[in-house]
Amino acid sequence: MKHYSQPFKGIGRFCIQLIQFPEDLVHIHEWVNMPYAEFWGLQGKTKEQVVEEYANIIKSGTQVFIGWLDNEPQFLIEVYDPKKDPLSQHYSVCDGDIGLHILVAPPNKYVHNFTFFVLCCVLDFLFNHFQAIRVVIEPDYRNKKMHKLSIRVGFSFNDVIYLKHKKSYLGFCSRDIFYQQISMETLI
Repeated sequence: MKHYSQPFKGIGRFCIQLIQFPEDLVHIHEWVNMPYAEFWGLQGKTKEQVVEEYANIIKSGTQVFIGWLDNEPQFLIEVYDPKKDPLSQHYSVCDGDIGLHILVAPPNKYVHNFTFFVLCCVLDFLFNHFQAIRVVIEPDYRNKKMHKLSIRVGFSFNDVIYLKHKKSYLGFCSRDIFYQQISMETLI
């Protein structure tokens, strides 16, 4: 099952579902053109170029999901197998590793620590519906907000790596560390 629905106390119901292609690309085009989305490398691209980019991403085997809060689209996640990605050249991939890219839109309503709750939702989704043992991320080294937030939910960053298109921190979060770090009982 690749659909997730979970209420979070005082926030609302988060849902995650596979992208509806190309209908959901309207949201993605808007999000990747936000000033803070510079790390996605799609700023200034037309809707057609974003559709083409995501057609190629999906064709490569990456699964793309849209996250919703109370029926409003709010975030994008790309879930990939690190064994089939150039990232595998930078660490020893283990069975149960899942790669993650995440982009959060500005919330439609104010929610204190919104991106924190989104990241908790996404990790809970990956650990439960994908049976991930460890989630791997490689955020741009300049993305200080994501580093701080990732550490807060249990990621550790060991190395700076040089990918084809960016300098990144390589981060890992195991299922056990996440659930120790974040008591889901306080969220759900």
